[in-house]
Amino acid sequence: SQRPRAASSDPSKVCIQGLQPAAICPIRAGGLEPL
Repeated sequence: SQRPRAASSDPSKVCIQGLQPAAICPIRAGGLEPL
């Protein structure tokens, strides 16, 4: 099973917690967005 992702329907703006350090996944207005 996959872990729950950020509350964003756009996969390009999804940061998977635990697989990537938070430093490369800054919090944006619409959710978590990778750099």
